[in-house]
Amino acid sequence: MSNQLSVKGKVVHIGQLQKLEKITKREFVIETPETYPQMVKFECVGDKTQILDSVSLGMEVDVFFNLRGRKWNENYYTSLQAWRIVADSNADSKPKENVNDPIGDLPF
Repeated sequence: MSNQLSVKGKVVHIGQLQKLEKITKREFVIETPETYPQMVKFECVGDKTQILDSVSLGMEVDVFFNLRGRKWNENYYTSLQAWRIVADSNADSKPKENVNDPIGDLPF
């Protein structure tokens, strides 16, 4: 398996911070720019939740992530854990205001 997985897309959802038993996590979804767009959900865990502070809805991004899998009670689960998000400098669309960010889109 490749050590560095990434995907490009437009941010369409940013979830609130969730505090679980031993960890904190925050989920977000991007829409891929394909003929048949995919809605792909990622999670940021622990100190990586902070990388979503600079992301806004509508922003075109490159998401770098690790593929994680686990077994629990005879069921198998897969998650995509993002560890880096980079704004796409080639994107034509201006990001929309992040509804989770009270400051919003400042002019400076």
